[in-house]
Amino acid sequence: MKRLATLISASLPVSFVGIATWFGLYTFVNGFLVNGLGYSNEQWTEVTLWFIGSMVAWQLVCTDIAARLGRRNTVTISLVAGAAFYIGMTLTSDGLVIRALMMLAGFTQAVALVTWQPLIAELGRDKPGRALVINQLVNAGVSALTLIIGGRIIASASYQSAFIVIGVMCAVCAVIFHLVSREFSASQTEVVSLLRIVRTRVSAGRLATGSFIVLCVGLCLEPFNYLTVNQLLPNLARDAHQLLDSDISTFIALGRLPALLSLFVLSAIIDRVDALKAYGAGIALVGLCVVGMGLSPDVNSLIGIFLLYFLIQGTVWGSSASAVNASVEPAMRDSAFAITSILLSIALFGVGFVHNRMLSAGLTVAQVFTFAGVIPVFTGAGLVIYSLRRKQVKMAPSLAKHTD
Repeated sequence: MKRLATLISASLPVSFVGIATWFGLYTFVNGFLVNGLGYSNEQWTEVTLWFIGSMVAWQLVCTDIAARLGRRNTVTISLVAGAAFYIGMTLTSDGLVIRALMMLAGFTQAVALVTWQPLIAELGRDKPGRALVINQLVNAGVSALTLIIGGRIIASASYQSAFIVIGVMCAVCAVIFHLVSREFSASQTEVVSLLRIVRTRVSAGRLATGSFIVLCVGLCLEPFNYLTVNQLLPNLARDAHQLLDSDISTFIALGRLPALLSLFVLSAIIDRVDALKAYGAGIALVGLCVVGMGLSPDVNSLIGIFLLYFLIQGTVWGSSASAVNASVEPAMRDSAFAITSILLSIALFGVGFVHNRMLSAGLTVAQVFTFAGVIPVFTGAGLVIYSLRRKQVKMAPSLAKHTD
């Protein structure tokens, strides 16, 4: 019970800053740049490439930073960086400075992926999947509140006022996390630098299991689901359905509430089910929802599909980290999370580039949704087929060495 209380109290501030520098960036900062500074959809996607691209570079060095400073201190610094991002956005309209601030937000996200998640799994001890899902449950709740409150501040004041409030709250979160996470320092194991591990052939071989490789393929193609929604849903709502920014932030925030239900159910069973199968089925069904958003004829159908999207997306959030954790032995956990996070960031950059090129070619935002959603549908189906085949192979030990 004490470990659960520690996990939740530490997850709350980390979740807030993580949400602010991801969903908040793709919602509030999107509105500021598009409506406030007059950025086109193409220019917006180009700016976000600096955010996504920087995550790749940061993740290469996150394990080195954590090895020197400790995971807890590294997470604290990343929360401070999130505060600096929002305060900085209130002080400039210069394109180069905005791109530099995007790179700073990329550091916050990189640490959340590479350093924070292994720390959660370690605190979970014999139930790492449950700990990871509980963190995602906290994320979903915090994201809904953050987007609702932020949207109301923007509607009643201005983007700059909202950014100052969010920046101050991020700074407070950094202090709170550092105070409540003392137990993490006492329990965490040594952090091994990723750059040191990848030079060791034996360690690299221990990571190259069939499950881990197949999972990496899924993780690299999944962004055609969630990056499309995160990056372009506000634009779709404005362009195709003429919604106001305050309405957009409200329905995006409320849309995350169904994910609480699926995450709550998953937290009770995740350590007893095949996480890879759950992940594959989730991204396939979510892909169908993305296609549906692009084809939605009116705002009511868009909102209805969006709610269904997040009901299913909860299973994706809850199973992805658990699938990574289950695909490797505990000693390789930090490296597995770092490698998958780096690959994911590269994939995010690639998907963002594809979005940019589609829009440059004259496709509408709705058409981008339709085309993008098809890819994860087939990807998820492939993961499910692999997981079913893998289960059959486990029944025949003599064949197992050839497949996993």
